[in-house]
Amino acid sequence: MGDDNGIKSTHELLMEQIAQEQETIKLETLKYEQSKAASEAKQAELQAEAESEKAQVAAGDLLKKEQALVKQATAEAQKAAAKAEQPDIPTGTSKPKEGGVTVDGQAGYFATLAAYQAARCLSREIANEIRPRLAKTDDVKILLADSMEFSGKDVLLLQLTEQLAAWLGRRRPRLSGHDR
Repeated sequence: MGDDNGIKSTHELLMEQIAQEQETIKLETLKYEQSKAASEAKQAELQAEAESEKAQVAAGDLLKKEQALVKQATAEAQKAAAKAEQPDIPTGTSKPKEGGVTVDGQAGYFATLAAYQAARCLSREIANEIRPRLAKTDDVKILLADSMEFSGKDVLLLQLTEQLAAWLGRRRPRLSGHDR
């Protein structure tokens, strides 16, 4: 398609240029599609790695939760076993009764004796109530006091009495309350 002199016409030149541009576009499209496919493959690989890491973390979390549950169950079992080994002694707090006993000057020594007798009777009642619960233990001594000031002196008295009895080579008789 040219004239006889071997010169190509403008139309032919344009057609060749268009064909080259189409070939370049095809190559660029092919490169883009290959690049896109590689990018999608890389993205899928990264996503698979992320999912794998998530699964590992989730498995690790489940393992940690299971270990925590096992530790908690073990602690509860040990606590229950320790509680079962202890004697069934009620615990609580004591609160002194409000009010008080007033004695005038004419009451004299009789009021003091009556107060000690009342304390002895109440201490016997308390001892009778807790004695069956303490039957499982050996040689229990209980000191009842309404004030810590008195209990310190009573403990000292009990220690001295026991040491004296040991020195004399005999066991002291059991006392209830302030009976002597």
